[in-house]
Amino acid sequence: MTGPEIMAALTRMRVRHGLTQREVAEAAEVTQAHVSQIENGHQTPRLETLLRYADAVGAEIAVARRHGVMPPALPRRLHGVSRRFAQGMRR
Repeated sequence: MTGPEIMAALTRMRVRHGLTQREVAEAAEVTQAHVSQIENGHQTPRLETLLRYADAVGAEIAVARRHGVMPPALPRRLHGVSRRFAQGMRR
């Protein structure tokens, strides 16, 4: 999955859950304008921001590194993709 595809899926989930960009921005600790730029493909979010956005919309994101090693700073929830995220991708 590409970055734009991931953001499109997360944006659909945000809308489906009735969340505003401002609500997601507060949860992700960024501005509403930044969320808008990310959703519209004008900026690429940092991994930390992407993960907070995913949390705000009820999704989990699996992160795979080229060498199979996850940095210790990443939370355990990154080891799998939730069913809710997978279902959001199919709609």
